[in-house]
Amino acid sequence: MKHQIMFLGVFISLFGTAQQNTVATGGNASSAGGSVSYSIGQIDYESSSNANGTVSQGVQQPFEIYPLAVDELFSSLEINLFPNPTSDYIHLSIGDLSKTENLSYQLTDASGRLIQSALITENSTQIDVQGLSTASYFLNVFVADKPAKSFTIIKNH
Repeated sequence: MKHQIMFLGVFISLFGTAQQNTVATGGNASSAGGSVSYSIGQIDYESSSNANGTVSQGVQQPFEIYPLAVDELFSSLEINLFPNPTSDYIHLSIGDLSKTENLSYQLTDASGRLIQSALITENSTQIDVQGLSTASYFLNVFVADKPAKSFTIIKNH
C-alpha cells in the first residue's frame, strides 16, 4: 500500500498539469448562466502556433485601441488607428488635416527603438508592419514636434 501511494504521488507530480501563476489579484464569478475564473496581473503565458493560427494560453487578446496620452492642446484633433491587433497594415486616420501643420508619426518598439517615422500628408495613412516581429509596438503622433496622441499596437503573425 505504501508503494502504491508513493507511485501515485510520483505519477501526479510528473504527469499532472495545472495552471499556476503569480498574479496581483483574481477570483471567481458565477451566475445561473455559468461561471468564470479570472486573474489580473499575469506576467507570463505559453503560446503555441501552427499553420492554422496561434493560441496564447492564459492571456486575453485585446481588440481595442487604447490611447496612452492626449495633450489637452490637441484634444479637438480626431486621430484614429485601425485595425488592432494587426498582421499586415495599420491605418492612421486624421479627422481634419487642415486644422494642423507638421503632422508626423513615429513607430517604436517596447524598448523605445525607432522602427519608422514619416510625415502625415493625407487624412488616411497606411503603415506597413508586415516585416515586424510578433510583439507590442507604440505609434506616437506629433503636431509640430509636440506629442499629440500615442497608441499601443499589437502585431500578430
